[in-house]
Amino acid sequence: MRLEMALKEGAFDDASMDGLQQAFDDAVRCLDSLIRYRDIPNSLAELLTKLISALSQNDLPMAIAILIVLQDQVAEEWLQDMQCQLSQLEFRAAEQSAMALLHQLQPQ
Repeated sequence: MRLEMALKEGAFDDASMDGLQQAFDDAVRCLDSLIRYRDIPNSLAELLTKLISALSQNDLPMAIAILIVLQDQVAEEWLQDMQCQLSQLEFRAAEQSAMALLHQLQPQ
């Protein structure tokens, strides 16, 4: 939340960058935990549901970890858009993108 406010206010400084780096480091640890404990969902819908949950909680490290797992399962353009939204800490926009993709997967 602090990083999001700093970015919106144009006050993204070295301390903010350190916080962002810490979030990425945390994401690597989360990914390691997912792999170590075999807690990786086996379907795209399950992964997107976990991603939506992480985004709704503004959990950047978990969202990044899930995106790493998703990278071979989604279109590159969608993944790049999602990474851009997260790099700008636009959690609600990222959440909407994930929900839209999940909705596309559901049978009509």
